[in-house]
Amino acid sequence: MFGFDINTVRVKLGLNAEEFQLKDNQRSQTGSPFWSQDLEGRWYYMPVRLGDVDLHNPVMRIVSKKTIIETHMTERVGSVKEIINRQDYAIFIKGVIKRSDDTYPEEEVRLLNELYKRDEAIEIDSALTCVLLEGQDEMVVVKHLDFPYTRGEGMVLYEMELVTDIDFDLEF
Repeated sequence: MFGFDINTVRVKLGLNAEEFQLKDNQRSQTGSPFWSQDLEGRWYYMPVRLGDVDLHNPVMRIVSKKTIIETHMTERVGSVKEIINRQDYAIFIKGVIKRSDDTYPEEEVRLLNELYKRDEAIEIDSALTCVLLEGQDEMVVVKHLDFPYTRGEGMVLYEMELVTDIDFDLEF
Protein backbone atom coordinates (compact mmCIF):
# COMPACT_ATOMS: atom_id res chain seq x y z
CA MET A 1 0.00 0.00 0.00
CA PHE A 2 2.75 2.45 0.91
CA GLY A 3 5.53 0.80 -1.08
CA PHE A 4 8.10 2.82 -2.95
CA ASP A 5 11.02 2.16 -5.22
CA ILE A 6 14.32 3.01 -3.48
CA ASN A 7 15.96 3.75 -6.85
CA THR A 8 13.28 6.36 -7.60
CA VAL A 9 13.95 7.98 -4.21
CA ARG A 10 17.70 8.04 -4.91
CA VAL A 11 17.15 9.73 -8.27
CA LYS A 12 14.66 12.27 -6.82
CA LEU A 13 17.07 13.18 -4.00
CA GLY A 14 20.13 13.11 -6.24
CA LEU A 15 21.86 10.38 -4.24
CA ASN A 16 24.33 7.92 -5.62
CA ALA A 17 26.75 5.39 -4.15
CA GLU A 18 29.84 7.37 -5.15
CA GLU A 19 28.83 10.27 -2.86
CA PHE A 20 28.80 8.00 0.17
CA GLN A 21 32.25 6.66 -0.57
CA LEU A 22 33.68 10.20 -0.57
CA LYS A 23 32.54 10.98 2.99
CA ASP A 24 35.80 9.89 4.58
CA ASN A 25 37.62 12.56 2.55
CA GLN A 26 35.37 15.49 3.50
CA ARG A 27 37.14 17.83 5.92
CA SER A 28 36.55 21.27 7.37
CA GLN A 29 38.85 24.18 6.54
CA THR A 30 40.69 23.44 9.80
CA GLY A 31 41.29 19.83 8.72
CA SER A 32 38.79 18.06 10.99
CA PRO A 33 36.66 15.35 9.36
CA PHE A 34 32.93 15.90 8.83
CA TRP A 35 32.17 12.17 8.72
CA SER A 36 33.30 9.00 10.49
CA GLN A 37 32.19 5.39 10.72
CA ASP A 38 30.82 3.62 13.79
CA LEU A 39 31.61 0.07 14.95
CA GLU A 40 29.29 -1.30 12.25
CA GLY A 41 30.77 0.76 9.42
CA ARG A 42 27.79 3.15 9.28
CA TRP A 43 28.58 6.78 8.50
CA TYR A 44 27.68 9.48 11.00
CA TYR A 45 28.09 13.25 10.88
CA MET A 46 30.40 15.39 13.03
CA PRO A 47 32.76 12.94 14.77
CA VAL A 48 34.54 13.93 17.97
CA ARG A 49 37.98 12.73 18.96
CA LEU A 50 38.96 13.18 22.59
CA GLY A 51 42.63 12.49 23.21
CA ASP A 52 43.27 9.25 21.36
CA VAL A 53 39.66 8.04 21.59
CA ASP A 54 37.05 8.42 18.84
CA LEU A 55 33.74 8.92 20.62
CA HIS A 56 30.92 6.69 19.42
CA ASN A 57 27.98 8.32 17.64
CA PRO A 58 28.32 11.65 19.47
CA VAL A 59 26.02 14.65 19.42
CA MET A 60 27.46 17.82 20.86
CA ARG A 61 26.13 21.05 22.38
CA ILE A 62 28.47 23.94 23.19
CA VAL A 63 27.63 26.87 25.45
CA SER A 64 29.56 29.98 26.45
CA LYS A 65 28.48 33.07 28.34
CA LYS A 66 29.87 36.53 28.86
CA THR A 67 30.30 38.10 32.27
CA ILE A 68 28.64 41.50 31.97
CA ILE A 69 28.12 44.05 34.73
CA GLU A 70 25.01 46.12 34.14
CA THR A 71 24.75 49.49 35.89
CA HIS A 72 21.37 51.18 35.90
CA MET A 73 21.48 54.97 35.68
CA THR A 74 18.93 57.36 37.11
CA GLU A 75 16.73 59.20 34.66
CA ARG A 76 17.81 56.91 31.83
CA VAL A 77 16.11 54.01 30.13
CA GLY A 78 18.29 50.89 30.08
CA SER A 79 21.69 50.31 31.61
CA VAL A 80 25.40 50.71 30.95
CA LYS A 81 27.05 47.39 30.19
CA GLU A 82 30.64 46.57 31.05
CA ILE A 83 31.85 43.38 29.43
CA ILE A 84 34.30 41.70 31.79
CA ASN A 85 35.16 38.48 29.95
CA ARG A 86 33.98 35.48 28.00
CA GLN A 87 33.68 32.35 30.08
CA ASP A 88 35.04 28.95 29.09
CA TYR A 89 33.09 26.91 26.59
CA ALA A 90 31.03 24.17 28.23
CA ILE A 91 30.76 21.18 25.92
CA PHE A 92 28.04 18.58 26.42
CA ILE A 93 28.35 15.32 24.51
CA LYS A 94 25.84 12.48 24.36
CA GLY A 95 26.33 9.28 22.45
CA VAL A 96 25.53 5.62 22.12
CA ILE A 97 27.87 2.68 21.83
CA LYS A 98 26.10 -0.17 20.03
CA ARG A 99 27.42 -3.54 18.97
CA SER A 100 25.56 -5.58 16.39
CA ASP A 101 26.50 -8.86 18.08
CA ASP A 102 24.75 -7.61 21.26
CA THR A 103 27.85 -8.10 23.41
CA TYR A 104 28.52 -5.55 26.12
CA PRO A 105 30.97 -2.86 24.82
CA GLU A 106 33.27 -3.24 27.82
CA GLU A 107 36.43 -1.92 26.14
CA GLU A 108 34.69 1.22 24.86
CA VAL A 109 33.23 1.95 28.33
CA ARG A 110 36.68 1.43 29.87
CA LEU A 111 38.21 3.94 27.43
CA LEU A 112 35.62 6.58 28.33
CA ASN A 113 36.28 6.01 32.02
CA GLU A 114 40.03 6.35 31.43
CA LEU A 115 39.43 9.72 29.77
CA TYR A 116 37.39 10.82 32.78
CA LYS A 117 40.04 9.68 35.28
CA ARG A 118 42.78 11.71 33.59
CA ASP A 119 43.48 14.72 35.78
CA GLU A 120 44.79 16.87 32.99
CA ALA A 121 43.59 18.68 29.90
CA ILE A 122 42.90 16.50 26.86
CA GLU A 123 42.99 17.53 23.21
CA ILE A 124 39.62 17.67 21.43
CA ASP A 125 39.14 17.49 17.68
CA SER A 126 35.88 18.12 15.87
CA ALA A 127 34.88 20.45 13.06
CA LEU A 128 32.80 22.58 15.46
CA THR A 129 35.37 22.93 18.24
CA CYS A 130 38.09 23.74 15.71
CA VAL A 131 36.04 26.71 14.50
CA LEU A 132 35.11 27.96 17.98
CA LEU A 133 38.58 27.51 19.51
CA GLU A 134 40.55 28.59 16.45
CA GLY A 135 43.83 30.18 17.42
CA GLN A 136 43.71 28.70 20.91
CA ASP A 137 44.81 25.40 22.34
CA GLU A 138 42.00 22.95 21.70
CA MET A 139 42.17 21.40 25.15
CA VAL A 140 39.35 20.35 27.48
CA VAL A 141 38.91 18.85 30.92
CA VAL A 142 36.28 16.16 31.49
CA LYS A 143 34.09 17.42 34.34
CA HIS A 144 31.33 14.86 34.30
CA LEU A 145 30.76 11.35 32.95
CA ASP A 146 27.37 9.67 33.09
CA PHE A 147 26.11 6.31 31.89
CA PRO A 148 22.32 6.81 32.06
CA TYR A 149 19.80 4.01 32.28
CA THR A 150 19.99 1.87 29.16
CA ARG A 151 17.76 -0.92 27.90
CA GLY A 152 19.02 -3.33 25.33
CA GLU A 153 21.88 -5.72 25.04
CA GLY A 154 25.11 -4.56 23.50
CA MET A 155 24.20 -0.89 23.89
CA VAL A 156 25.47 1.74 26.31
CA LEU A 157 24.43 5.39 26.41
CA TYR A 158 26.94 7.94 27.68
CA GLU A 159 26.96 11.65 28.51
CA MET A 160 29.97 13.85 29.15
CA GLU A 161 30.45 17.44 30.23
CA LEU A 162 33.72 19.08 29.24
CA VAL A 163 35.10 22.55 29.79
CA THR A 164 37.76 24.26 27.69
CA ASP A 165 41.17 24.75 29.26
CA ILE A 166 42.86 27.71 27.61
CA ASP A 167 46.42 28.57 28.57
CA PHE A 168 47.15 32.14 29.55
CA ASP A 169 50.00 34.01 31.20
CA LEU A 170 49.58 35.94 34.42
CA GLU A 171 51.42 39.23 34.53
CA PHE A 172 52.59 40.67 37.83
